Amino acid sequence: MERSEREAERSDAEARLQEAEARVQDVEARFQDADAGVLDARRGVEEAQRAAEGRVRAAWGAAEREREKWEAEDRAARRAWQVDAERQREAERALVLAAETEVKMLKLYLSSLPVPHAEPPTARRNSIARTRTP
Repeated sequence: MERSEREAERSDAEARLQEAEARVQDVEARFQDADAGVLDARRGVEEAQRAAEGRVRAAWGAAEREREKWEAEDRAARRAWQVDAERQREAERALVLAAETEVKMLKLYLSSLPVPHAEPPTARRNSIARTRTP
């Protein structure tokens, strides 16, 4: 009887061993599935990261182009302001030159006029009056 008990125990142990091996295989399969899921998730994260980096680069490039555009507009505005300021200075110089020329011409004109009588106006009137009196 001992032999049949041992065989029964052995058979029971083999059955438990097979069940344990089946559970191990099941756990290994789940681990592989989980590992594959982790790898898929990692790939997804890497792809999302690359896509995000691409969007960031594109946004950065757009911001740089916008900054360059603003700088170009600023330079153009400064140049226009400088040109306007130079034109205004030239116009002011021309006005000053015209005023100086007018003063010179008036002085020249006044110097060409005959010098009025040197007597004061009252003395002059008296001398004119004496010549008319009989």
